[in-house]
Parts: sequence; C-alpha cells; structure tokens
Amino acid sequence: MKKILLILIISVFIGSCENSERKTKTNFDELQERVLGNVMGLNRLELTASFDECGEWGGHDEKFDIYRENKTLYAEYVEDIIDCSNLYNGKRKIAKRIRFLLNENHEKAIVKYLKSLLETGLKMELISHAGTYYGAEMNDLTMKLEYHSVESSWKEYEKLKKELLK
Repeated sequence: MKKILLILIISVFIGSCENSERKTKTNFDELQERVLGNVMGLNRLELTASFDECGEWGGHDEKFDIYRENKTLYAEYVEDIIDCSNLYNGKRKIAKRIRFLLNENHEKAIVKYLKSLLETGLKMELISHAGTYYGAEMNDLTMKLEYHSVESSWKEYEKLKKELLK
C-alpha cells in the first residue's frame, strides 16, 4: 500500500513538472511565431523619415514608434512641421499624432519595408547632405538600418505609410 501511494505521489509530481515545462515552451513558441517578436518589454522599433523641403537644412520628420503592451503590438505615428522661412528658431510643431493597434498585415508590411530598407541601404553609393533619410532602429541598438535618397520620397516608405495609416 505504501509503495502504491509513493508511486502515485511521484507520478503526480513528474506530471506537474512536465505541464509547467510545456507552458514555458508554449509561451516561447508563441513569441517566436510573431513576426516582430523582438519588439517586447522595453524594446521598441522606430521607423523614421526626414525630408528636405527646406533644402540642405532639412524639413519635416515622420516617425513610427512600434512597441508592445501586454502582448499587443501598437504603433504611434508622429509627423512634425517646420517653417522653412524661419529655420534658426528650431521650433517644430506636431502636425499629426496617431496611436493605433497593429494587425498581422501591418506586421508583414513592416517586415517587407525593413527588407527593402536593408537591400537599398546596402546598394547606396551617394554621400550627400541634402535629400531624404529613412531609418529603422531598435532602441537596444541590435538593429540599425539607413537609406539616403536624393529623391523627395521613396516608394517603399510611401507604401508602408499608406498600409499602416489606412
């Protein structure tokens, strides 16, 4: 009788250990399946664009700040404006600020944009102080991508912006 009771207790103990191990593995697997799984906790992904409507002194900036709260992915889009006739005061005004929930299509569009930014950035040969800059950076500095264009806009960024803000 004592042997049966001992076997039963050991079986329950081993069974409970296996269940907790499965839960940990399941949570890990769930995170790995996310397209932007590294954007969690304090890690944020910042997508930026700096335009040059004021010539070599720059122009307005646009930024998507991507972060996770309670396993849910969000983005905040901020667009500022600057008065090109009075650049020296350095005052920028927020023209638009939008916070929204990201869905799976948004995540895929971001990944597609990041791939394009990497490929285009690697091909970049021009060094200049004028033009438009596009960037992507994790705030823990595990990733930083940049692309400089002499064009006033880049179609890949415009596609991303349209997808995220629609």
